[in-house]
Amino acid sequence: DYNRALELYRIGGGTKQAVDQMETQVINARNALATAQRTLRNAAENTVLTSPISGVVTARNYDPGDMTGQLPILTISQVQPVKIVINVSETELAQVKRGMPATVTFDTYGDEVFKGYVTLISPSVDAATRTFSAEVTLPNSDNRILPGMFGRVSLNLGTANHVVVPDKAVVKQQGSGNKYVYVYNNGKVEYRLVELGQRLGDAYEIISGLPTQADVVVEGQSRL
Repeated sequence: DYNRALELYRIGGGTKQAVDQMETQVINARNALATAQRTLRNAAENTVLTSPISGVVTARNYDPGDMTGQLPILTISQVQPVKIVINVSETELAQVKRGMPATVTFDTYGDEVFKGYVTLISPSVDAATRTFSAEVTLPNSDNRILPGMFGRVSLNLGTANHVVVPDKAVVKQQGSGNKYVYVYNNGKVEYRLVELGQRLGDAYEIISGLPTQADVVVEGQSRL
């Protein structure tokens, strides 16, 4: 139509106003086409979800046709490598170093041992537990370790000779958080302020405050 109107105008059979109107329509049509093409390209780009990491889908919050909300559409968990978060006590923190080897066992795999290493140690203490968090990384090249599995981590912190007492021998002072052990010495009983280490089943490791070969009271402390 535009070409016909332009040809008529050139031979004197049309008006310039008609040509201008047709030219405006052509420009508007071209702009509309360009806008539609951009919209189509954007739609194509936004309908493909690309994860920034390699992993496995561990959660899908929407089905096809659902309206999306605040939850992510998919949750991707990285499984090569995997990281395990452990808590390190203040007394052991100085012995834990980045890069030190670690062994891990999982209930799912019985006594099978997986090898990893410490990759991160938090610089701040948890005020509630008085522990530092650390991360142990496992290669997981065969994808056998899955997100959410429970594991037990062992670190070789060396050896130390410390006194071990039954947990019933440790008395906790209300309010202060101090720990005491009653000791029988030369016919008398006295209490000693102690620093506890690890809990070993039904016993405690004593870091300081109690000599070796001491006779400790394990029952009836409230009557002393």
